[in-house]
Amino acid sequence: MDINGNVTDGIVGEKRSSGCVRMKVDDAKWFFDNIEEKSKCIIK
Repeated sequence: MDINGNVTDGIVGEKRSSGCVRMKVDDAKWFFDNIEEKSKCIIK
């Protein structure tokens, strides 16, 4: 995202770095709003 909160590319679900989880904005918001802090998350 840029400094204004706009998505700068549409690539989701592909590896782009070593550690980032790329999600659609709506999906990321759902996680933020619904998953408790310090919950264990396993990425495969």
